[in-house]
Amino acid sequence: MEGIVSEPAAFAAGLALDLLAEPAPDDGRGLLRVPITLQDGHLHVGPVPLMPLGPVIDP
Repeated sequence: MEGIVSEPAAFAAGLALDLLAEPAPDDGRGLLRVPITLQDGHLHVGPVPLMPLGPVIDP
């Protein structure tokens, strides 16, 4: 099944986000504290652009 984000792009984004994660104090799992933003026509998680988006508000 193909999702909105291609498999190679999802893999690359996962690697990039793993690099930004820090170990959680309680169980050591990855903890990621980054902004989720819409900018320049893309959804970004931290500095990683995940997918293109159309206009949220019609001009």
